[in-house]
Amino acid sequence: MIFLLSIRALFFYTPECSVCVEVKEKFLPQVIKKYHLEVEYLPVDTPENMQLLMEIEKKFQDYDNSLPVMVIGNHILGNEREIAQKLVPLLERGVEETGWRKGKRERYVLEQEVHAAYFYNPRCAECDRFEHELRYYERTYKGFRVHRYNLYEGDNMALLEAIEDSIGVPEKERLLVPVLIVDKFYLFELKGDTLGKILEFLGKKGASPFWKRLEKREESIIERFKTLGVLGVAFAGLLDGLNPCA
Repeated sequence: MIFLLSIRALFFYTPECSVCVEVKEKFLPQVIKKYHLEVEYLPVDTPENMQLLMEIEKKFQDYDNSLPVMVIGNHILGNEREIAQKLVPLLERGVEETGWRKGKRERYVLEQEVHAAYFYNPRCAECDRFEHELRYYERTYKGFRVHRYNLYEGDNMALLEAIEDSIGVPEKERLLVPVLIVDKFYLFELKGDTLGKILEFLGKKGASPFWKRLEKREESIIERFKTLGVLGVAFAGLLDGLNPCA
């Protein structure tokens, strides 16, 4: 068996991710010892690390990998299953040195504040990855304000439906998470630098939290129906029917 010695790999993770910690502490030590692998551990809570991961994904057109993510040679292994199944075969075949290095992080100041509504499911792996990318943009663009809504708390599902209806989101794409609403733009993923371009465009004129008006309207409608006795009970039943967690 022939393999290259002292191959360097990048391991992107977050300490809050139990799967990441398990791969880092239980799986990788055995591989490192047997194959003389050098691993650089890069928590994505650090903006420079998140930026590096996004640059690598853009280079290979391989986006939105669930954490943990491992980069070795020209290969991206996204999630624990890919790492467990593909890392050792790659090492045994031989891979090129990983030449990626962290670059200087640019920071921007928006002329006007840009507000965004982010809806998520706390048990969604894609949402977890989306959240870390959002934090990167919040730290990179001063004046970018993100308002977070758990889809399954309170009337947030009705609010999202109202927002998406107001900006013309197709019905088949509604109530999907993660989703970020910025002015008239809606993003289900943060491929490339789409969000950065949107922020630079909107930063000149600003973008208000327009959904706050919709939020108040939704609350007033619900309260009105609740005061109508029997009709209120029927309406409440309708709301529960629309809520998959009810």
